Amino acid sequence: MKHSDWVQVLILDRMVVGYVDVLIGDRVYVWKVYEVRGKERKYLKKHLLSSYYKNQCKLMELELETADIKEIIDLALATHDKEWFQELSERLIM
Repeated sequence: MKHSDWVQVLILDRMVVGYVDVLIGDRVYVWKVYEVRGKERKYLKKHLLSSYYKNQCKLMELELETADIKEIIDLALATHDKEWFQELSERLIM
């Protein structure tokens, strides 16, 4: 697991999905992008940085859909990450 990897974290009745910001010791700091409860997926309006233990995080194999990329582009804009924005925009064009 490394910076920018996408992970899912199962917490009681919900699953949190986000990407790794930093790893410190046995802790993983994840920017939460959306939560899943049952069959409902809820994108978070404000992405939150949360801390989890490494053994709680499962690395995701990603195949992003157009709607997902658009949501992530919003996150890149919100964080003023120009390189990430350009990379995501190129994916939409392909």
